[in-house]
Amino acid sequence: SLIAAVASGDTALLKGSWLVQHCASAEGPLPARQDCPPEAFWQAGDLQRVVNISRTMQDPIAVPVVALSYCWETAEHPDPSGEQLRRVACAAKLCLQECADLAVFVD
Repeated sequence: SLIAAVASGDTALLKGSWLVQHCASAEGPLPARQDCPPEAFWQAGDLQRVVNISRTMQDPIAVPVVALSYCWETAEHPDPSGEQLRRVACAAKLCLQECADLAVFVD
């Protein structure tokens, strides 16, 4: 299950609220997973209590899971200028008007 994958550490889900805050306060790309602070990620127990299993985004207490995948901009880095991060943060900010937070899987 998703919760088991998060609990094992094999899968990390970023908090949408953290993505929005990070984009507003930092320039450039999203840091590598190992360089993100612990508060950027959902813990399995916290996620299990709030994950949205409904089919609607409009739920002020639930957290939908979002998968994000896009082509790398360069061979060295997927988003060296942070352009994709800014686009994702903009979309996440809109989603956060309808739900408590997001759990974002970045491929």
